[in-house]
Amino acid sequence: MAPISYGFEISNNIRCQDDRGRLLPVATFCEDDRKDCKLIFKDFAHDYFRPYLCDKNMLKPTALQCAKTCGICCERFDFGYDE
Repeated sequence: MAPISYGFEISNNIRCQDDRGRLLPVATFCEDDRKDCKLIFKDFAHDYFRPYLCDKNMLKPTALQCAKTCGICCERFDFGYDE
């Protein structure tokens, strides 16, 4: 079976995702702290998968400030989600 192509790169880093790699509802159940998140991660955003740039180490602090856009709300200390 050939890999599925979505027309953009999908990260292999499973964070706030189900076993198929799709974002869990809790992944976006918070607000971004920054107003420019969509500009930073713009063309990579998708409803089911995290923007690839959110998993880059050099953007980790920004990704946490853009938790909703990056689909990592469950990783924020103030979220209170326990898998």
